[in-house]
Amino acid sequence: MNKIKIFSRFNVYMDLPHPTSVSYTIYTKSGCLSCTKVKDLLKPTHPELVLVDCDDYLLENKEEFLQHMKALIGHECKAFPMVFKNGLFVGGYTETKKDYDQNQILAQSSDADF
Repeated sequence: MNKIKIFSRFNVYMDLPHPTSVSYTIYTKSGCLSCTKVKDLLKPTHPELVLVDCDDYLLENKEEFLQHMKALIGHECKAFPMVFKNGLFVGGYTETKKDYDQNQILAQSSDADF
């Protein structure tokens, strides 16, 4: 996975993993109930998902981290989890659950067509 180096005003950089283009990438933090829920939702059916623990990034330079995520997402986002699917931002738990449920329905209806 590619890592993005974020340089701060202290000349320290964060090696922040870039969202993968072939699965889910979940940016999480400790103590986040929604982060736990989204991992529980996706792990059984997507073993290749990428989890990025953001605790250290937030401690080192929270503003720089949030600016980087804003650039990746296209708008400001401070809520966790931050979920990407195939490199595209999905949202948090609620949006990911909606997307997941719609894909399950589509998969079932395409299986029924055969």
